[in-house]
Amino acid sequence: MHQGLIIPLSGIMMPLVLVPTIILLVHSHKKREWHHQERLRALEMGLPTSGPDRMPGGGTVIAIGAGVPIASVLTAWMTTISVSDSHPDYMPIVAVAWGCAFMISSGALITSLVLGVLLMRSRKPAEPMDQFAAIKPAYEPDAYDVVSRRG
Repeated sequence: MHQGLIIPLSGIMMPLVLVPTIILLVHSHKKREWHHQERLRALEMGLPTSGPDRMPGGGTVIAIGAGVPIASVLTAWMTTISVSDSHPDYMPIVAVAWGCAFMISSGALITSLVLGVLLMRSRKPAEPMDQFAAIKPAYEPDAYDVVSRRG
């Protein structure tokens, strides 16, 4: 491609990325504002409100734990079959491709493990409170009356 066409083509293609991004950001802002107004109305009427669930669901954990390693291994495999055996740098290219696939897959598996543990902890029922946890702690006036004793 001719070097002089890169800038005009990128200027023409930029609205294809910017316009949908701006529309999505505006829509998400309005949706968050509507949710906030709905919660305020529910509080005014005395109805119970439910907080938004910000933890990723099980599908997200599965997508990270299975989808990312599959995609990285497929990419390494495609790289391996696309490089000919007679290429002088065949082994370094294959080694880098499979090494990157291994590192990306390991990171995705560790991330999905951590997210899975956090997800299980968040869904676990709350433990009953200790009977003495709600009692007001004892107040000792001598422990806090330091300034008046200095004279």
